[in-house]
Amino acid sequence: FLSCVSFFGLRLVPWMSSFNLIVLKLTKISDHKLGSILWLTAFIIGTTSLLQGLAPPNDYDSLAYHLSFPRYDIELGYSSPNLKTGWPAAFFPAFGGHLSRVALLISDATAAQMVHGLFGLVGATVSGLLLRRLEYGTNTALLGAIMFLVIRMVIWQMGSAETDVPVAALVSLSLLLYLILRSNQSFGLDIIFGLVLGSSVLMKYHGFVAVAAMGPFILYDAITRRKALSSISVGAFISLLTLTPHLVQDFVLTGNPIFPLFNS
Repeated sequence: FLSCVSFFGLRLVPWMSSFNLIVLKLTKISDHKLGSILWLTAFIIGTTSLLQGLAPPNDYDSLAYHLSFPRYDIELGYSSPNLKTGWPAAFFPAFGGHLSRVALLISDATAAQMVHGLFGLVGATVSGLLLRRLEYGTNTALLGAIMFLVIRMVIWQMGSAETDVPVAALVSLSLLLYLILRSNQSFGLDIIFGLVLGSSVLMKYHGFVAVAAMGPFILYDAITRRKALSSISVGAFISLLTLTPHLVQDFVLTGNPIFPLFNS
């Protein structure tokens, strides 16, 4: 379903010109020794961190619920609330768990870990793009990407089904999208921004911190009319719409839409 929906956007991407630009950049790498070293460093760190996911699961949270809950649902034949486990984790945001369910259906636990690890590469790429957006050079952008990849938590979690790295990637991507939206009004990009921002919370409640941090920034743009209220409203509505199914489920089951947060 998601592939069908994304087709309308993917068909508008200038694939050939993008490919030609990448080829041009790669052919010029050899002319810049520092740039070559930085590209190679980023490639080696990113690849080795990602390939860790081919090892059997060994981190506590994945064994306890990140992979065990989806595996249990696969055996049942349907997605269950996992209430019989007695774990508060059954009420955590389920985006990461759903990715694991799809990976387990197609392959096995290592595929689920690799899928989550890909978010590390996304986070590194977005880190570099943010620096380019701020008008820094390519080498500085590569250094930014490498700094993201060498964070101890990123190296560890890129080989697991943990959700902190995906949250970091989605939050960074939402910031990049908003910076683009400040100078380029686009209804489609407003929708994507809302989806990414909502998905950061749907991956883990820590995404709420990012939403709160961006709030004053967005409010300032609304007050100064740098961005139209209609544009801001679209992003906020899509973000809330993305979260609504999870919030409703937790509210029906516990009376608290963000259980176990603020629950005594």
